[in-house]
Amino acid sequence: MRRLVLMPLLAGLLACGGAPSGALRGSDATSVRFEGGTAVRYETDADGEPARGLYVGTLQDAVYLAAERRGVRLSGDPRLAELAETLASHLRPGGKLPPEEVTAFFARHLGLTDPEIHSFLVGTPHVSEIGARVTDGVASYLERAPYDRYGAYAFERDGLVIAIVLLAEHRAALEPLPRELDAPGEVHLRGELAEGLSSPALVVIRPSGESERLSLGEGARIDARVRLEERGVHELQLLAVGARGSLPVATMPIAVGVRHATRLDLEAPAQGGAVSTDAATVERELLELLAAARRQAGVSALEVDPELTSLARAHSLDMREASYLGHTSPRYGTPSDRAERAGIRSGLVLENVGRGPDAGSIHRGLEKSPGHRRNMLHPDVTHVGIGVEPDGEGDFLVTQIFVRKAAAIDLADARKKLLDAINASRRSKGQKPLVSDPNLEAAADDGAKAYFADPSLDQRGVVSRASRTAQMHALTFARVGSVMIVVDDIEDALRVESALDADARAIGIGIAQGDRPDVPPSSIAVVVLLGWPR
Repeated sequence: MRRLVLMPLLAGLLACGGAPSGALRGSDATSVRFEGGTAVRYETDADGEPARGLYVGTLQDAVYLAAERRGVRLSGDPRLAELAETLASHLRPGGKLPPEEVTAFFARHLGLTDPEIHSFLVGTPHVSEIGARVTDGVASYLERAPYDRYGAYAFERDGLVIAIVLLAEHRAALEPLPRELDAPGEVHLRGELAEGLSSPALVVIRPSGESERLSLGEGARIDARVRLEERGVHELQLLAVGARGSLPVATMPIAVGVRHATRLDLEAPAQGGAVSTDAATVERELLELLAAARRQAGVSALEVDPELTSLARAHSLDMREASYLGHTSPRYGTPSDRAERAGIRSGLVLENVGRGPDAGSIHRGLEKSPGHRRNMLHPDVTHVGIGVEPDGEGDFLVTQIFVRKAAAIDLADARKKLLDAINASRRSKGQKPLVSDPNLEAAADDGAKAYFADPSLDQRGVVSRASRTAQMHALTFARVGSVMIVVDDIEDALRVESALDADARAIGIGIAQGDRPDVPPSSIAVVVLLGWPR
């Protein structure tokens, strides 16, 4: 049985508060360009000053005081300070920080691997107040997550003293990794997870959109060699398991045979500056944007499911109330935990979470993340629910839940297609095709139906029953063998072919579709009986 829950890496959390927003000028530019010194390698540590601009000593003292107040240690990272200064030149009208994709774009050029860089902005007309504002802001964020690194930048604009503070959580110590390869080759990812994390896994997303997930063991050690053959940008996403469930550890796009883009194009702002102002409108617009994206990609439309919508809204509300952005709720668990508790059973559960000021910005951010885009355009999902909640700071929190609900199949047609596929594979290997035997088929069909009729029967019990029935009615065979598989898509049943003996000559295929407590609804049971001639 295939059970799959994908949790893509999170969009960074951007919040701004404390500044008299109407007083600050900003830019509605539809593109940004990185003009600093591009890093040659991704690195997890860097030495240097953690604060830039004006009142550097005040900034450092304010951050130290907040960390002391919370009983934690914050180390400075000069690249975060440089990133804060870069963001200051790209503020939006009213003093809003630029979209998450801009932060991520600049961060990668600086060699930062952090998948989540949380930012806030404070401003005051009075120099004497800026330290207290920063202390309060940092202390507030330290209540939400175990940040341990920071960078800050202070400047004056429009009669205000403004500080931008960036916070990140150090989740692994990695050896430097090149950001670009001149030609296809191998990269060697090595390092150690931070304390409390284990079971590292690496997701590699190719330029073609294809992806693979590599398990790197159960401990804290990271050691993986990856071949990057395609020309273009490959994204490496490192995950691990901690007390809060599966967590993103590092994100590292690597360009092969090309150079990383230095310009990022953004969507033009809405005419007249109009944006979505309520959660219901954002939900509707996100559904429309999702439907358009799937049409353009040539994949089937999704059905909006009321249960999934309620579940998605509940998670967005939980993220607001518990002050986090993620897939694993401190109260309600992982996406699969929440779906199971709600009575939603499926072999494929995908979830996206995001944050932004309006539907267009949120959708654009999700589409520019390979993991999120893969979920939105996944060809196997059939139903979706989108839930939106205001975050209380001017943005919206969004949860998208995608599942596959199996449709009813034509059993006779499925049996014929499976037999044809098995024999086509055998011919390609120089093996003789199997001939359908009515006695074997009747016994196999009985076993498949029994699997759903009697939930106490496990797969071993089903194949034993089918084999006994076949042997009673098929005395012409020297022996009878059996194999069973339970899937939620008939296409997945094709892998049963690898278990079939080359010397067998007869076959019986039984297929049934139904429900039982331990499998997703509308699962498909396939029982195959083989006969060897005397």
